[in-house]
Amino acid sequence: LVSIIVNCFNGEKFLAEALESVINQTYQNWELIFWDNQSCDQSAQIVKSFKHPKIRYFLAPKHTCLGEARSFALSKSKGQWIAFLDCDDYWDKDKLKFQVNAIKAHKGDIGFVYSNVQLFSDIIKNNRTSRISAVKPGNRKKLPQGNISKYLFLGNFVPFDSILYKKKAITEAGNFSKFKHCPDYYLNLSISIKYDVLGLDRILCFYRIHDYNLSNLIEEIGILESIEIVNLLSKKHNFKNILKVHEIRYLIYLLKNNKFIKIFDLLKEINI
Repeated sequence: LVSIIVNCFNGEKFLAEALESVINQTYQNWELIFWDNQSCDQSAQIVKSFKHPKIRYFLAPKHTCLGEARSFALSKSKGQWIAFLDCDDYWDKDKLKFQVNAIKAHKGDIGFVYSNVQLFSDIIKNNRTSRISAVKPGNRKKLPQGNISKYLFLGNFVPFDSILYKKKAITEAGNFSKFKHCPDYYLNLSISIKYDVLGLDRILCFYRIHDYNLSNLIEEIGILESIEIVNLLSKKHNFKNILKVHEIRYLIYLLKNNKFIKIFDLLKEINI
């Protein structure tokens, strides 16, 4: 059984398309955990209108950060394998079929399987809609697999909506809910240190780019959380100098956004 977790907070605009992409999967041994994080739009009405026996709706007792919301939703799941889908994205109809078949065919102990994702944005001009798109990860001819922790320590290139996790591996990774914006990076890196990872070189997910994806504030918090995650896990596993990559990434972000006081503080911290 695959448990699909949809965490939702005011996601009405594209929600029906996301849910339909799950219902239309060619692999049908799934349940969908819909975690409503105190939405105040039509999200609850939309999901309930499907009246599908495999969709389980939960209303959060209070609004929480994304990491906590995913953790609460995970506690309601029954499957051995876990997939997450954001409300504004959708899946290829064969996503779960290809991933489950890859898991069955592999002899090693798999922590998660992932794939390519198509990033897209629909532009409306003169009453005509055109789509621009790109593939992520876009700079790799073949997706890394096996022991990919050495790549993940440099940055999280794995598209979150493409991943099918072993539930046991998530549990072993520990408390990912403390991270507000990078719980997936913590999970991916922790799991990749211990387990094999499979990469499928095909586009199985579609990630929508729009105005609400990433504000500057969220981007900065995400970079700082990445530094915290790498620092935590590299110390446990004796990886040296890997933190410098993320500190330089943060420095570039600060330079682009003219945050000179923070630049000065960072340079002192890293002894430059």
